[in-house]
Amino acid sequence: MLLQLVWLGLAVGIAQGHQDPRGESHPNIEVIDGKFAITFTAKEETPVGQLRSQKNTCFRIIYSPDGKVVVPRHRVEPEPEFSRVECRSNIAGLVVQTKPSDEGQRFVLTRIRIEGIPLQETPLPVAPEKHAEISTCTFSEKWLGFTWTDYNGNPGGQETPISLYLTHVARDGTHQGSRIRLGEPARIYWFPCASPPVWTGGRWWVAWVKAANTPAELQNPTTAWQTVLSSYDPNSGKLTEERLPGQSHWNAHLDLKTTKGWLCAAWHASQDGDYPGVGRIITAFKAVPSP
Repeated sequence: MLLQLVWLGLAVGIAQGHQDPRGESHPNIEVIDGKFAITFTAKEETPVGQLRSQKNTCFRIIYSPDGKVVVPRHRVEPEPEFSRVECRSNIAGLVVQTKPSDEGQRFVLTRIRIEGIPLQETPLPVAPEKHAEISTCTFSEKWLGFTWTDYNGNPGGQETPISLYLTHVARDGTHQGSRIRLGEPARIYWFPCASPPVWTGGRWWVAWVKAANTPAELQNPTTAWQTVLSSYDPNSGKLTEERLPGQSHWNAHLDLKTTKGWLCAAWHASQDGDYPGVGRIITAFKAVPSP
């Protein structure tokens, strides 16, 4: 019942149109000179005559791989452009798509038509069990990892739980792929609150938000959600999950990057658990275990 109430609150919050929190939001991580540079926006109130308006300003904090602040928070001008939409590709010209098949659906890796180059499709040897919506995709030199959700019924219906999956497959489609269910994610409309997958240490990593585990946590808006880090080893099939420290919220944007044997996760969370609330940037760092 408590979990249903949490989802009901989410449905009410977005029924009138989704709103980002005030304060800090939308962290994006770049690896610069072997360090994690986290850039985010912050809404500031600016007096205009007798009224006050809000404007977005851009800030950045630079961390060492193990999470020590190297360059404190500072304003970035001009504001860099980051994509705020779920991407199906992070290599120009390559997109993961779903196509109808005799069995229902199949995943394909599509090379977008570029002048002088014909359209190409490589069927991937992994298929969803249900209708799939692809979220984010990451390419390594050999492997392709992408997250997706499946559902029954209306994808926008908050009363319908969805599952978050991770698929691992070779980019050329020749290696038998695999898929693993990560869990039931928080989401904005039908978009899961999850980072793009990261390949390091011989496994895939995904940071994502889910509802808390205990009734006591679910009753408190500041603890009702948690950010977790899942890792998947495609060789052994082992899936692990750990809760990341720091406050979380369903209305979140997450990013995840790796450098020099470390992972950095960043997300924004409403400080008091309200929606849209006042956001702040939360970070977590983890040493990557040896493969």
